Amino acid sequence: VLTDSELFRRLFNQNHGDNEGLLRAAEACSLVYSFEGEDLESTDSELRTLAPLVNCTASELYRHVSTLMQRDLVQRRSRWRAVLPQALANRLAKAALQNIPGIDLLGSIGTSQRLLRSFSRRLGYLHDSPEAVEVAERWIDDEKWLANPATLNELGQTMLFNLAPLVPGKTLQALERAVAGDSGHAFVSAQQYSANRWLTLCCALAYEVPHFERAARLILSFAEAEEGRMTTAKNAWTELFQLFLSGVLAPPDQRASFLRSLLQDASRLRWELAAEAVAAMLKCSHFSSSRDFSFGARSRGFGWEPRSSDEYVAWFNIAFSLVEELVGRDGRPRQLVLTAAAHELRQLWDEDLLRPLVDAFVRRLASDGGWA
Repeated sequence: VLTDSELFRRLFNQNHGDNEGLLRAAEACSLVYSFEGEDLESTDSELRTLAPLVNCTASELYRHVSTLMQRDLVQRRSRWRAVLPQALANRLAKAALQNIPGIDLLGSIGTSQRLLRSFSRRLGYLHDSPEAVEVAERWIDDEKWLANPATLNELGQTMLFNLAPLVPGKTLQALERAVAGDSGHAFVSAQQYSANRWLTLCCALAYEVPHFERAARLILSFAEAEEGRMTTAKNAWTELFQLFLSGVLAPPDQRASFLRSLLQDASRLRWELAAEAVAAMLKCSHFSSSRDFSFGARSRGFGWEPRSSDEYVAWFNIAFSLVEELVGRDGRPRQLVLTAAAHELRQLWDEDLLRPLVDAFVRRLASDGGWA
């Protein structure tokens, strides 16, 4: 029966009454995911960095943190501190972003690489805060910060990954700029040691329907670049077209249409990857995924799934139609798609709902010169 505000006051005050100074101190400490809580003197002191944001000294902030620890609102691990639980910390951080001028905030935290990493991580959970989104947009539009993914060091990459849930559209644009043009292949090839992180980001961006095709093309670029070396990107690519655990909301007709558009004047490698995607659409059992489906604090599921037997059958109708259309093309593409379909045939035949469709599908394919 408590409102969010009432619950927050009970958790924070705990029958001690309002304390404006303690509240402001908690807001400052919540801006970062964690902070060093013992050093008061050195030039690297994080308490000295955070304290001026709420017009207090490092010693005063230290005392406030001690009070919050007594109320079980700050967790201690060695010399590190963190405001918890996260729901409370996120609420405090939103208030801090409203109360502290952005220029003061960035000017202060921007001098410490560790605090930048921690601050960007906190912002990643605040996609519903206009002030947090404004900070993320400022950074991702700035050529000196995150605008060019191809030139980012490890810190810059971490910040970009943390802030992406706030500005998915701008993140997509930045990645598209990096992959496009003559230097695009060089950027993708250069990421072999951090490819998993980039692929995780691209897969997360592909979740929403409007972003699916653009993000899928980015994943395809990574899959094309890893030819013969590994299969990490290829697995991420084919998972986009699974019936279950795809991690994307794009409906089946959108995915099939995307594959059709992709194959205009396609290279040999792209045809092979398209055939892998077709095979993924034909898969009807033993689904798996190595993906992390979380994306900041945004509500996410496992992707589009059929909610009825009619939707289940409709998916395979679309997949079978796509196979027949691609088989109609001459040469190697035909054989690649036939092989992909043959590989899934046994499992498809075991599905009672699909058996009439599979029977008609096989007969149509075999009518054109046979199909061993």
